[in-house]
Amino acid sequence: MRVRPRAVTPRGGALSGLRAHVVAGAWAYPHLWVVAPASVAGEKVVVTVAGDATADELVAVAESLAPLAAPLD
Repeated sequence: MRVRPRAVTPRGGALSGLRAHVVAGAWAYPHLWVVAPASVAGEKVVVTVAGDATADELVAVAESLAPLAAPLD
């Protein structure tokens, strides 16, 4: 059985407004991922949230993430 990701938009936290994808169900390990900007130079980072959670709980965790205090070097 094929499991398709569902597009969601976090409404809070560091990922607010970005397009995220969530997969949850009997045939998939629950996870959410989003491609987020990492710098003003156009670099990007993939942020993943995964675990024993429902789709709504994964979105809530993603919405609770705070931005880094300083950029990564």
